[in-house]
Amino acid sequence: METNTHRLSILIVEDNPGDLFLLEELLRSSTLQYQQLFKVSSTNDAINILQQEETIDLVLLDLTLPDSSGLESYQKISPFTGAIPIIVLTGLIDTEIALETMASGAQDYLIKGEFDEKMLDKSIQYSIERKKSQENLRESNERFEFVIRATNDVIWDIRLSDKRILWGKENLKRLFGYELKNNESDFEFWVDNIHPEDRERVHTQIQASFESTADSIWEAEYRFRCMDGEYRYVVDRGHLLYKNGKAVRMIGSMQDITERKLAELQVVNSERRFRSLVQNGSDMIKILDQQGDFIFASPNVEKVLGFKPSDMLGSTLFDYVHPDEAADIANHFNTIKGQDYHEIGYFRFKDATGEWRWLETKLANLLRDPAVRGIVSNSRDVTEKKKAEEIIRESEERYRSLFNNNPMPIYIWDIETLQILEANTTAQREYGYTMEEFHKLKVTDIRRPEHVPQFMEHVYKIRKAQTDVILYAQWEHVRKGGDRMFMDVFTHRITYKNRQAVLSQASNVTEKVTLEKKLQEEREARQKEITEAVLRVQEKERYDISRELHDNVNQQLTVAMMYIATAEKGTDNSGQLLKQSSTFIYNAIEEIRKLSKVLVTPLIKDFGLCKAIEGLVEDFHATNALHIDFFYNEFYEDDISYEFKLNVFRIVQEQMNNIVKHAQAKQVVIELYREELINLAIIDDGVGFDTTQKRSGIGLNNIKTRVGLYMGTLDIQSQKGDGCRLKITFPISKDIMETRQRPPLQ
Repeated sequence: METNTHRLSILIVEDNPGDLFLLEELLRSSTLQYQQLFKVSSTNDAINILQQEETIDLVLLDLTLPDSSGLESYQKISPFTGAIPIIVLTGLIDTEIALETMASGAQDYLIKGEFDEKMLDKSIQYSIERKKSQENLRESNERFEFVIRATNDVIWDIRLSDKRILWGKENLKRLFGYELKNNESDFEFWVDNIHPEDRERVHTQIQASFESTADSIWEAEYRFRCMDGEYRYVVDRGHLLYKNGKAVRMIGSMQDITERKLAELQVVNSERRFRSLVQNGSDMIKILDQQGDFIFASPNVEKVLGFKPSDMLGSTLFDYVHPDEAADIANHFNTIKGQDYHEIGYFRFKDATGEWRWLETKLANLLRDPAVRGIVSNSRDVTEKKKAEEIIRESEERYRSLFNNNPMPIYIWDIETLQILEANTTAQREYGYTMEEFHKLKVTDIRRPEHVPQFMEHVYKIRKAQTDVILYAQWEHVRKGGDRMFMDVFTHRITYKNRQAVLSQASNVTEKVTLEKKLQEEREARQKEITEAVLRVQEKERYDISRELHDNVNQQLTVAMMYIATAEKGTDNSGQLLKQSSTFIYNAIEEIRKLSKVLVTPLIKDFGLCKAIEGLVEDFHATNALHIDFFYNEFYEDDISYEFKLNVFRIVQEQMNNIVKHAQAKQVVIELYREELINLAIIDDGVGFDTTQKRSGIGLNNIKTRVGLYMGTLDIQSQKGDGCRLKITFPISKDIMETRQRPPLQ
């Protein structure tokens, strides 16, 4: 230890006069050189001296004072001593407290009565030197921390004996998010956080550096993982420290170069993209000098135009431009000379085969750029696009022609606002509005107000439908003058001028609807006629039945009753009378059975039309001297409605009644067959009649009415003495094939 020649100023804090006297004697007896002693008896007085005097070199502090005791005495004075060393004076029993003061920063402690002037001398000199070393270390650490804060690098220190790393705390947390205990980590912490793709390379390099004696500098660039899992690019530099020729430490710094690295990668990628675009892209890059001569052509010129880039160098732009566009291109070229940027629309450019290609070009004026010194031309081959546009234009013209000249009204309307956007010539003529007037209308304006709610329901369906779905509805529309017309309208969604719209194609079916209405009225009138005819027939049948019952059945029953009454009186011929009565009663029963058969509806539903007619033929055979043949050639009737079958049966029944009553025929032939039409023929060999003179009776009128109900045709061929041929033809219509919801005709 060096001898201190500096004359010391010492502050003694002691409240015991005896201890103070003894301490002064020891100081005088020592080899220490001091110039002044400051003596106080309390911590407060000591603090005042420390605040007033700047020359104090040492504090001798008694721990037991009037205003403080033990560790408290040190803690009160310590904040005011700064770099001044403190030696604690304590009694034997206060040794533990003295040790606590040293742990808190005191330089030494002396036990009162246990030290002499030599020990005091040694303790003072040791404390002054120790405090000075601590201050130097503190200042060094402060400078180190300042350097860390002043730089963006993470400072680190590896102790190679155990591979422990001391890290610069603030920047490690700020740059990478890590907070380490005591700012230390093992070597694996650093290795594990290196990107897997870089880890082996970097670890091998630093291990080789640890073992090398030739190079004390290590440097590596790699990716380091942050606390949040993100990787940052860093450049790491380390300097080896040697002891006895062996590396013992490496001190270095880790610098975050992510922004610079990303910028470099962006430049590299940009250059690669540019090179790829120039070499492989569809655009042709060319550079022309101020006169229009080519001084550069990209490789893809050959792919697009068939020229090798070197073949174009030295030639002029106008060697390739179509003569019809040369003047226009010259104007464009002169324009770019005075501007930074200019675009040229479609123009024709000759390729290596002599064919004309359509190009679209953008020009950039870089004549003043020393790296280029030319006009950069970026051209794109748009020949196919030009052809497609021409096809689209022609298609649009054809569509416009088809739209405007279509014989059916067509109009387009907005699906949301219902505003009419377009209407063809036929629609204008049909509705009576001009195009300007149509543009002011909504599709609801061409309808009657009471039909709008129903139409809005239809609009809802259109909005929900897919674009390929066509919806149909029949509407009543209103012309400009107020006239009404019925329209069959087909609608589907389209895109019209970048908006969702609906195309409606209409067909005027007013005449058809009117005709159908008229036909319906006629059909209803025929139905009324049939109903009236049926009622007449029923009334006639009731009249005939009542007459039969009155004139025949009633008379036979009356005679039978008279015979029975006479027989009951016991006359000689009573047996004969009873026998005749039985005959009259039997005849009455047969007449009633005959009438019942006429009234009962045939069981067509159970057995079919043909079987019902066969039953009818058998009944006529049984009661009349007629030979009847029925031919139906496996007539297929499963898909024919019950009402139509019953109608045919009644026609046959009606005609057979006519033959029995009027024809005096001996033979009858009935034919029923089905091909494209349903045909019915009834032929007899009776007396016939003159069709030009004979007036139709009720039976024949009933037949005509039934034939007309199903749109059939009736042909009657007859003359006197030559029988009658009745032929009926029915078209196979929906009314015949489907069950009609109306009461069956009896």
